[in-house]
Amino acid sequence: MKIITVFVAIILLVPVSFSSEIYVDADSPNDPGQGTQADPFRAIAQAVSNAEDHDVIIIAPGTYTGPQNRDIDTDGINISFRSTDPNDAATVDSTVIDCGFQATGDHRAFVIQSGETGVVIEGLTITDANAPPLDDLDIRLGGAIAVANGANVTIKKCNLTSNASNFGGAIGCFDASVTVSDCRITENSTYDGGNGGAIYVLAGDLTVNRCLINDNFSDWQGGAIATNLSRVRIQNSEIQNNIARIDGGALELLEDDAAITNCLITNNTVTTSGNGGGINCSSATAVMRVTNCTIAANSAEYGGGIAILAGDAIVSNTLIGENSAPNGSQIALRIDSTPSSIAITYSDIQFGLTGIYEDGGDVTYDSSNIDIEPMFASFDLAADPSTWDFHLMSKSGRYLGGAWVKDSQSSPCLGAGDPAADWSKEPWPNGKRANMGAYANTVQASMNGNIADLNIDGQVNETDLKYIAQSWLSEPDEYEDLNNDKIVNLKDFAIMAQNWLLQ
Repeated sequence: MKIITVFVAIILLVPVSFSSEIYVDADSPNDPGQGTQADPFRAIAQAVSNAEDHDVIIIAPGTYTGPQNRDIDTDGINISFRSTDPNDAATVDSTVIDCGFQATGDHRAFVIQSGETGVVIEGLTITDANAPPLDDLDIRLGGAIAVANGANVTIKKCNLTSNASNFGGAIGCFDASVTVSDCRITENSTYDGGNGGAIYVLAGDLTVNRCLINDNFSDWQGGAIATNLSRVRIQNSEIQNNIARIDGGALELLEDDAAITNCLITNNTVTTSGNGGGINCSSATAVMRVTNCTIAANSAEYGGGIAILAGDAIVSNTLIGENSAPNGSQIALRIDSTPSSIAITYSDIQFGLTGIYEDGGDVTYDSSNIDIEPMFASFDLAADPSTWDFHLMSKSGRYLGGAWVKDSQSSPCLGAGDPAADWSKEPWPNGKRANMGAYANTVQASMNGNIADLNIDGQVNETDLKYIAQSWLSEPDEYEDLNNDKIVNLKDFAIMAQNWLLQ
């Protein structure tokens, strides 16, 4: 009895948070409705006014317009907004918040400015938004979504299109944390000296994951993203075809702790005599790390691929080539407020050291780097960028639209990454060493080697057969299951026999 009493007391002392689902349908027959699945609200604001912490507002396919479907202020409540199926592209495309900027003037979709710690926006299309000034800020933030005063917002699987504002065409974040995942952020802009055509973050925390950020424009810096005094993590994303007038065709990083990982940064442009067609970094108090990236076909006056104006940069397992600039076709180092430096290892840099411009900087470039044609699956500067494919060619197998194809030759960048780098996500065979470039250590990494060469000594022989024997009729820990059917048996032995004594 005492044990039960103590247990009940402990339960009562532990805070429990429950969430409810609130439904919205623009075509609901009732106005305002009850917010249930059978009788949904007709407008998003109606759902918000009835929401509590951790509630989920489920928005049915339809087009949401007018005063009750824009400028949605979460007002300190941690709410999740999502479509009926964020994993279905057709549902995302048909669940549209149209802010009506062109017809009615400045309006956002969402305003997060009251210290929220867990707002989630998932699986929506947000269009035609333009940011009015936040009441307590002297700058204009966030065409589609504004975040301020310590709030934390997660944005997943969204399309944010056709937005414009002075700072952050689609998303503006001030003194807050934002995670943007599985989104397409396209055709946004900033004018009148604004920064961050798609996203702007000041004194905050930005994470971008699995996004396509393309065809955005900034009148000043950061055609796609501009950040200042922030912690920045951009990974597994494609940042393409963006334009900045002054600096940072794709990314402008100012006084940030920044890590760019497994990203394609291609065909971005600085239109004046500015810096960093792909990335412009001026972070004297922090370090920028670029790992497992492909930076190609970008252009600027200084540093077609990357420009470092202040601070330190570390580049590894990265392909930088086919960029253009009169000063530093691939990389430029210039003195801004403090000297700059860059350390490059296990990367393929077109033209090697001659592709790097130094004006008061320090370059560390060792023998682990190469200057060799990386052999992309499909790349021609004269061709339509939509036809480019930056997967590496491979005789063993290259990813192509969900299938695997074999090329007549293999890229020298296969298995040429840092021997200490993680390669475990690359499909077998992988030589147990990461590739270079944006697909390194991902499930789309081009294959490298013979599937039956289990000890990666360049031959299939008795030593490899011993690996098969040791795992016979069991599920192996490594790669002995050559046909991936979760057991080592005669089917795997047959594959080894087909490759016997091959190199």
